Amino acid sequence: MTGATFDNLRVFEDCPSACHESALYLENYVADIIARNGQCRLAVSGGTTPWPMLSSFFRCGLPWQSVELFQTDERMAPEHSPDRNATHLIPLLPPGIHFHPMPYDTGGFPEEQAVAYEKELEAHCGTPPILDLVHLGLGPDGHTASLTLGDPVLDLVDRQVASTRPYRGRIRLTLTVQTIRTAKTRLWLACGPDKRQALDRCFRQDSTLPASRVYRPSDPFFCDRLAAPDPGVTIRGPGSGIPPGS
Repeated sequence: MTGATFDNLRVFEDCPSACHESALYLENYVADIIARNGQCRLAVSGGTTPWPMLSSFFRCGLPWQSVELFQTDERMAPEHSPDRNATHLIPLLPPGIHFHPMPYDTGGFPEEQAVAYEKELEAHCGTPPILDLVHLGLGPDGHTASLTLGDPVLDLVDRQVASTRPYRGRIRLTLTVQTIRTAKTRLWLACGPDKRQALDRCFRQDSTLPASRVYRPSDPFFCDRLAAPDPGVTIRGPGSGIPPGS
């Protein structure tokens, strides 16, 4: 295990502050990509932490018709189930955005649905697909997206989307390590004391941690004081999470 470098860790007093600042970062990043390329292609995660961030982000005044939005992962659950990330995401979406939800048909074959989503991703992001930004969370067990310890999906090198083993009662679809690593930027958000150990291991590039498969030291990582692995780390104030040049 190597030594940790915390240069890109943005620590805020509490989770609402971390969510607010990460939303500002996301807004400025997407605006810059649209200004330069005319379009931005991003993927967002679910879980429990990011909804305030995404709610704030989707209320900003971006030209949403220029945004192609994908999911990093999704549980195979019935439509409108609270287990599905899309159930929480769809009410937040602004008019005009091009949303590409992952399939969720519990009566279908998960791997066939993964292949279908891979083709949709390639149709909008190239072959192989390159996303402008992937938003990621971090589980206490070190998973990110639906890349979990011991799942063969972690070792796939020729797939962009795959179905997983059951995890916490649900089979899932997830972007693979390959797809997430080749994205231009990964934006991380993690809050709470239960994330501290996993965050520390991620920054120390612990190869046994699923999140370490996709984390890069240049990735902007937002967290609150409770998740910070170093109790002496500097607590940032408002506006310090905005990318340089914005």
